[in-house]
Amino acid sequence: MDIATLSCSVVSRIDPLKKVLEDVRITFGVAAPVPYRCAKTEEALRGMKIGEELYQKVEELVREEINPRDSWRASKAFRLQIGGEIAKRALKESVRRGMVTGVVVPDVRTTSGENMSSNGKIYPSSDAENVTGGEQS
Repeated sequence: MDIATLSCSVVSRIDPLKKVLEDVRITFGVAAPVPYRCAKTEEALRGMKIGEELYQKVEELVREEINPRDSWRASKAFRLQIGGEIAKRALKESVRRGMVTGVVVPDVRTTSGENMSSNGKIYPSSDAENVTGGEQS
């Protein structure tokens, strides 16, 4: 039987042009008696520039906020250690996916109505589906 030692989910919204974390949601399983959302950490990270300082901060704040229990599967100290590390890795991956080259930023348009992607390339509006790999919302 596989039982999780700790689980973490991170969802973020970034401004790829300014390279700023606009919003983030961080949730843990097995870090408290019930699934836990790190509201204090989320608030502290909003508006930070994307970079190593952001990733160090999430690691530090998560360790202060979660309250995992000791069990035969893993000690509290171990869960605190890996909690910070997996939150940092999950945030990095979430940001990486948001910064992927070719993602159309829907709110950014040129004066001729073309879409500008996060990498600065301009695509005609009719090509937006091909750029994003799906329908434009």
